[in-house]
Amino acid sequence: MTAVYELCAAAVVFGWCISRILGLVVSPARATALGYGLSAVIVLLSYSSFLTGMFTALLAPYGVLLPALALQNSAHGLGFQTKPYSIAEMLAAFGLYLFFLMASAGVFEWDPYRYGYGGQGAAIVAVLLSGCALWRGHIVLLGVVIVAQALWLLDIASSNLFDHLSHVLLVFILPITILRRATQKPQPDPDSENRRAG
Repeated sequence: MTAVYELCAAAVVFGWCISRILGLVVSPARATALGYGLSAVIVLLSYSSFLTGMFTALLAPYGVLLPALALQNSAHGLGFQTKPYSIAEMLAAFGLYLFFLMASAGVFEWDPYRYGYGGQGAAIVAVLLSGCALWRGHIVLLGVVIVAQALWLLDIASSNLFDHLSHVLLVFILPITILRRATQKPQPDPDSENRRAG
C-alpha cells in the first residue's frame, strides 16, 4: 500500500510541476489538464522503469502536505478558490520548518523529529495544527492533518507523522511563493466599488 501511495503522490507532484511549466505558454486550465494527464500516462506506462522509480524514491516520503498543496494550487488555476495563505503565515511556516530541519539534523541538542513516532507528541502537533487551521480558515490544511493522521495510524508511507505534514521541497517552494506574492500588484476588490456606489 505504501508503494502505491508514494507512486500516486509522485504522480500528483510531477503533474503539478509539468502544469506549472506548461502554464507559461497555455491557459491555466489547459496547462493543468495536460500536466496531470501527461503525468498519469507517464506513471502508468513506466511505473516500473528506472526514471519513474528514481523520481519517486528521490523525494519519498511525499507525505500528505506536498501533494495537497500541489492540488490546491492547481485548483486555483481552474477557478476553485480557497482562502490564500498570507505572507506572514508563510514566513512563520518557513521559519518554523527551517528550525525543525536544523534541530532534527543535530544543530541543537533537542531533536523534535523523534516525537513524530510517538502517540503523545504526534497528537499534540495534530491538535495544534488543526486548531490553527480552523482559526485561520484553511480547510485544506485541516484536511491534510486529518488524512495525515489516518495514514500515520495505518502505517502507510511513513511511520513518522512529521513526514506526512512536511516535505523538504517546501524549503524552495515557500520562499518563491512569498517573493511572488510580495511582488504581485493587489487585485481590485469589486465589492468595495459596489459599496462606494451604494
